[in-house]
Amino acid sequence: MHCTETGHCAVAKASDAPAVGTARPMATPKSHILALATSLDLSASYGALLHMTAVLDSEPRTPAKTEEERTTWDGHILGLISALHCVAMQEQHFAPEAAAEIVDSQLSQARAILQHPASESGD
Repeated sequence: MHCTETGHCAVAKASDAPAVGTARPMATPKSHILALATSLDLSASYGALLHMTAVLDSEPRTPAKTEEERTTWDGHILGLISALHCVAMQEQHFAPEAAAEIVDSQLSQARAILQHPASESGD
């Protein structure tokens, strides 16, 4: 049985299986990061936010021209992390401390996936 995010479920049929010799989609770093969210029954929106936060926080930044620019950028990253905490608390009714631990752990895992994509995708 396969269920969509909207709760609509359908029984899989043999005809739904991929044909022999059909290539399966390759796993990507993004798909691995999205799987972190679904492993805890968090939404695809949380997964997308997790991916975006990890990407923005791990990309090399151009040197800030001013202290204000650096502070502003750091504030944006902290805001994204705070949003992840809020979404985790709302969706799964986690206590703030539990949400912080989960988000921090998943964000660390997401950063590692982005740094070493081949080891995460089985390549």
